[in-house]
Amino acid sequence: MLKEELYKILIQSSVSSLHLQKIDGSMPPGHNGPYNDPETAIRNTAHWVMLFFYSFGATSQQNFLEAALRGISFLKMEFKKSENKAFHCRNKTGKDLTNGLIGQAWALEPFSYMQKFKKDHEAIKIALSVIKSHPFDKKKGLWKTIDLDGTPKEIDNTFNHQLWFACSSAQFAQYDNSIKENVDIFLKKMFKNLVLHRNGRIGQSRYLNLTESILKPLLKKFIKPKDSRYMRLKEVGYHAFNTYALAKLKDVFKFHSVWRDKRFFKILLYFNVKEYKKDIWKSKYGFPYNPPGFEVLATQKAFQDGVEFDENFIKDLIDHQLQEGWDNKKKMMVKGCFDKMTSAARVYEAISYCE
Repeated sequence: MLKEELYKILIQSSVSSLHLQKIDGSMPPGHNGPYNDPETAIRNTAHWVMLFFYSFGATSQQNFLEAALRGISFLKMEFKKSENKAFHCRNKTGKDLTNGLIGQAWALEPFSYMQKFKKDHEAIKIALSVIKSHPFDKKKGLWKTIDLDGTPKEIDNTFNHQLWFACSSAQFAQYDNSIKENVDIFLKKMFKNLVLHRNGRIGQSRYLNLTESILKPLLKKFIKPKDSRYMRLKEVGYHAFNTYALAKLKDVFKFHSVWRDKRFFKILLYFNVKEYKKDIWKSKYGFPYNPPGFEVLATQKAFQDGVEFDENFIKDLIDHQLQEGWDNKKKMMVKGCFDKMTSAARVYEAISYCE
């Protein structure tokens, strides 16, 4: 029943959004939710292209395929504008134009997903170019960001950015052994690079050192309790976003040792912890931005053989996602969010559960 309901929502969203596509193939940009960073059309176009391809595969309706291919053409065109190195994803004074690793990871998703429906060697070539333009530190197991012209910058210190870049890179591992090797190294060193709280919650920043990653946050609990609470709620809101990426990584690296690590099970079991069950409803990085209902469903589907999830709680999550987010008149996920255009596009994350 749930799959049928989500399937209808995915198809209805596709139908409702077709008229939003511009002649050049782009979809309306958003502003990155609570961050309020103005984004280019790259991100949302990539999300919608994923959904258009899925809808074509599910219905065989040519209008979905045509919309998806127009979107791919737009993404290719935008890539070629920027020195053929990276995608221009953000316009925010004082911040990079590429939106770190996460901007590139989102842009690359449809280039791999489309291969299920229409082979496109140029798309693969572009994706390989973007991935390999980002320097990988094999010793640390982390990627550096780049400017639009390909100039290397610093390591992206946001853990979910690293994780999502690994996730998108993994989809192209079959085409390039060096990419496969780098993702494997990332997974092997993952627990050295993430901050894992005692209850299983993943930290927002990657692990830097004892002082920055452990002692200062501990001290902040007493000196700046409001700041500490803000970061906890942020991490709660992003937890399922992380596990969703891990679920997609498992599709490619099915037998990796990381999935048997006790610390990994701790991450999954966090969904059963009182803190998550209480705070996910409060986090502005949860339902108003990320879609934890869809993300936890995908996580459960990928890892249900190793962990027992609280079925009633998951049902509450998805019920809340749909009741508070789905606009039955507009047939889009545009209610109760910071950014209607991005929220509507992120319904594509339900694909992982429905396939």
